[in-house]
Amino acid sequence: MQINEETTMERTPRNAAKIEILNILKNMGDTTSWQIALITNRTPEAASMALLRYHSMGLVSRRTLTGRTKIYDITDRGLARLAWLNQRESNELAYVES
Repeated sequence: MQINEETTMERTPRNAAKIEILNILKNMGDTTSWQIALITNRTPEAASMALLRYHSMGLVSRRTLTGRTKIYDITDRGLARLAWLNQRESNELAYVES
């Protein structure tokens, strides 16, 4: 496959989506994947898949509201991971600045 200007995509820093989504859940509490998609400017499918991954990691809890609508919230493990990721990010920034 040939890579050119049309096929290259800007990569986001590793864990950027995880930090963003976990911060939203920390600040907002119970949230649907649709709300996450609107806030993060992602497709609903991308938000749902990310939340499913984080649920399988134990970072978020999930419960069914009505029908197939799922409500997500951050767990204690998610809060610990978020704190660790934020600390790691600030350490990397300090290293780059020095």
